[in-house]
Amino acid sequence: SKEDKESYEEIKEIVTSLRNQGKSLVKDLISQYFARPLDAYIYDLNKTHSDALYLYFLVEEFDRIYKRKKWNKGLIDFNDIEHYALEILSNEDIASEYRNKFEYIFIDEYQDSNIVQETLINRIKRENNLFMVGDVKQSIYKFRLAEPEIFINKYEAYSEGSCKYDIKLDLNKNFRSKGSIITAVNDIFSRIMNKNIAGLNYDAAAALYQGVPYDGELNYPVEFQIVDEKQIKDLYIDDEIKEMKKAELEAHAAVQIIKESRGRMIFDVKKGEERPITNRDIVILLRSAKNYAEIYYEALMKEGIPAFIDSSDGYFDTMEIEVFLNLLRIIDNRKQDIPLLSVMRSPIFGFTIEEMIKIRIHDKEGAYHQAFQRYTEEGDDSDLREKCRDAQERIIKWKKQAPLMPLEDFLWMLIRETGYHEFVGGIPGGSQRQLNLRALVDKAVFFQNNQMKGLFSFINYIEAIKKRQVPMGQVRLVGENDDVIRIMTIHKSKGLEFPMVIIGGLGKRFNMESDTYRLSLHKEIGLGIRLVDKENYSYKKTLIQIAVDQKKRRESLAEELRILYVAFTRAMDKLVLLGTMNDIEKTLKDYSVRSENFAGARSYMDFLIPVIKYTKIEIKKFGRTDVVFKKVKNIQQKILIQQLFNEDKHDTECSDLDKEIHRRLGYEYAHKEALLLKSKFTVSELSRLMNNQGTNIETVALSRKVPSLDIPKFTKDRGKFSAAEVGTILHRVMEHIDFLQIKTIWDKLENKLITKTGISDGISEKTEAIKNIIKDLVEREILTSEEASVVSVSKIISFFDSEIGRRACRSEKLYKEVEFNFMTEISGENVIIQGAIDCYFKENGNYILLDYKSDSLFDTEDESEIKELTDIYRPQLELYKTALEKIRGIRVKEVYLYLFSLGKGIRIP
Repeated sequence: SKEDKESYEEIKEIVTSLRNQGKSLVKDLISQYFARPLDAYIYDLNKTHSDALYLYFLVEEFDRIYKRKKWNKGLIDFNDIEHYALEILSNEDIASEYRNKFEYIFIDEYQDSNIVQETLINRIKRENNLFMVGDVKQSIYKFRLAEPEIFINKYEAYSEGSCKYDIKLDLNKNFRSKGSIITAVNDIFSRIMNKNIAGLNYDAAAALYQGVPYDGELNYPVEFQIVDEKQIKDLYIDDEIKEMKKAELEAHAAVQIIKESRGRMIFDVKKGEERPITNRDIVILLRSAKNYAEIYYEALMKEGIPAFIDSSDGYFDTMEIEVFLNLLRIIDNRKQDIPLLSVMRSPIFGFTIEEMIKIRIHDKEGAYHQAFQRYTEEGDDSDLREKCRDAQERIIKWKKQAPLMPLEDFLWMLIRETGYHEFVGGIPGGSQRQLNLRALVDKAVFFQNNQMKGLFSFINYIEAIKKRQVPMGQVRLVGENDDVIRIMTIHKSKGLEFPMVIIGGLGKRFNMESDTYRLSLHKEIGLGIRLVDKENYSYKKTLIQIAVDQKKRRESLAEELRILYVAFTRAMDKLVLLGTMNDIEKTLKDYSVRSENFAGARSYMDFLIPVIKYTKIEIKKFGRTDVVFKKVKNIQQKILIQQLFNEDKHDTECSDLDKEIHRRLGYEYAHKEALLLKSKFTVSELSRLMNNQGTNIETVALSRKVPSLDIPKFTKDRGKFSAAEVGTILHRVMEHIDFLQIKTIWDKLENKLITKTGISDGISEKTEAIKNIIKDLVEREILTSEEASVVSVSKIISFFDSEIGRRACRSEKLYKEVEFNFMTEISGENVIIQGAIDCYFKENGNYILLDYKSDSLFDTEDESEIKELTDIYRPQLELYKTALEKIRGIRVKEVYLYLFSLGKGIRIP
């Protein structure tokens, strides 16, 4: 019958696919281990023996010399601490003393132990006093020499009950995730996490069981969103650009997912109530932030969604510093592809990914910097060619200026000319990013003061700091309670939890670095060296090197599985899987007939897609975003117009079309003023401009004569924090201080003064109270200890002792750090005014507006000077007043400016 024939063809297709896969596996085995006789492999190994032996003695000698030099200087490193401890405990008398000293030994995160740590513990433990806690499924620090095999072996041994004191307790209740997430985790990992790949089976003992006491309707199913990347066709495009393009497509999909998710209700188990999803509830997890985090961040920023790349692992890993250092690298040496691509993609040069692809397609051979150079000379798109030429000329100009200027001045010149300081200041977390840029200049000052010179030397100095992982402190301006979407690596998220998790980059290929090593090392197999044939100028891997690489690949795959497990188990309420796939329909069909052989997995997709059919997870598909289609359409229209203009003028059939094109392109816009207007102004910006050009808001907004970048006055002997930074820290303290708590403390002190004699004026008690509050802010990680050290306690006390401070404390209702946006009309165009009000409060039914200023500018007692200076801020306060009255529908009765430098509040009439 027809049905039987169709069924036969379907089965035949599956069997054929499985047979081909089996043949491919056998073919790979033959090529790796059986391509030549065994004697030939042994001969190759013997030829590398002398080199391996030489390397062994070289390392031994280096270690001996290095130890001697450290000994002479009285220095040890972390590895020395471990090995000296082992050496000491190898003495049985000493080990016995420590075994009797400790009553109990507790080890947390035991899955991340290594053999050195295990040996140390075995020397000092007794047979009945060691307790270990861990989850080997979350062992993700192989790169830090963690050995999950130790945990697995012990887990299996304890299961057998080999010792009367050995007890294994499976703590597998999950008190974080809702039921749908736990079900998805179990359904997926029970099939992909097995003994062959991960070293353990995901069985009933390893599975998760719901510990969250909630089974209501707000139990969202896990989603798998796949973005189609089949439009990225050109095989000659550099891998870095392809990854950027995939990330861009994914980022647009993530934006849509976030827009649809915000505001949805979840059940907050900790609060015991339903509430909507907010920005702070959402995290985007990535296997690696490189080439992905920035693009996600940029996509969110363009849609007005506040985001933050959690990059506290390192100052130099931040987007703004990495991009600016890449600019310095290409100024020093233009022949570097990765730094060049980074700076081209950044706002410094502003190339789109489509333009970068076009440059590569024009010249598919050689390095990318060569293709870029050739496009400046012979590119077929005149506008893009001019853009490349302009970028190149700027780089050449800066290279000529670099040796002629002090490094500090050169860096500030770059920051000003590129407008990069303004750019990073205008995106979420901008204040932090600007501080990071300024800190880079500070490092240049330190570099120069130590008698070092030159851009090349400075770059090498920074690279050395990065390589040695010297900790770099920075002012933390984003706290864990700020309403922003976080973008972080999966490693960074370990131990954390989020109501909504988006796992991105699932289609990104794993980085199996072992395939490229000239030298292969494994603690069990040993040392493998590539055989080099100097006479024939060739090389090949030896048998032992192939074995090591295969072993390390399996271990890497096991690590990737555990990393994926950690990502899945961060979610509390909603989990979204997101990745790119080339030609979704075809690829899904290929997966459906592919055997579940995860040993050949090259991305997380290879783990997930084959087993999705066993779960309740629904696959949703994304095509190219509208934004990308519009770009392509505009390029096509542009090419069409150029072709039309190149037609012969005597062609009468095109004359009407020519006229229409000229009419349209020659059209003059009736509202030219609107072209000079920005769509959004900050209150501070308008206030500053109005003071420079008068108080007419239309004149100010239309003017382009006032520079928009304020250059801080850095001096070589400045402290760790500038005056502006200290002011920012003081404002943050005022934001988080509980005014009602201050009122209670002040009232108690005043009662003591009234009822007792001989008591002090209460200053010491007030000082102690404020110090305790600041200490609490440090413990809550709102302030760092360095920031707390520059907070002026006396200024805070003076504020709460002032009339306006006391009124604020006793108010009916108090509002602090109120952000706002309101629309107003300038020259017939609607523009948005954005700002943040320090404080306003309700008193006897009336509203009082209060703004703090910490400027040293007000360090004067002259009343006329104070009036003149306070007039500077009058426009800003008027905008605040207008915003409050327009948005909140209230009437502001009084406006006050509190000057911390003078310790008093001034009413602004």
